[in-house]
Amino acid sequence: MAALIPTDTNYLAQVASFANVASRPTKSPSFGGQDRSIYVQYTLLGTEGNGDTLALAYLPKGARLKRNTSCVELLDPGTTLTMDVGTLANPDNFADGMVLSAGGAIGFGSTVTTDATSLVPVVLTDNTLIQATFVTTGTLTAGVILYFTLSWSEF
Repeated sequence: MAALIPTDTNYLAQVASFANVASRPTKSPSFGGQDRSIYVQYTLLGTEGNGDTLALAYLPKGARLKRNTSCVELLDPGTTLTMDVGTLANPDNFADGMVLSAGGAIGFGSTVTTDATSLVPVVLTDNTLIQATFVTTGTLTAGVILYFTLSWSEF
């Protein structure tokens, strides 16, 4: 299982910007919040395997990832490609079993099940790395770019 790194500089700049906010207080949702997003791209090597992880972004304490506006966009990646998005503690917390095999724009919310617990917003209690996990991979086409959009609210 390999830890993969995005192919753009947004990731490193974003990680640096959150470096000093470990003690950020969580505000009450009654005061509203700020919507934020980040765009991260990763170019397939063609050698990714089941269980490989891709670090996407660090979200700050008090953030709530919005499944309805978070997605991954890509061209046809070759054969089988299924991914999860979550945290180290819960790898499929935000998207479970996204089928990316045909390409297109696939929203994280497309993987929500009929289980009501999957609809409950998750508010992060500390600065947290959001990662994508390659669950099922076939023969992937090197050079295909995955464009991840993560949207969240900070309260």
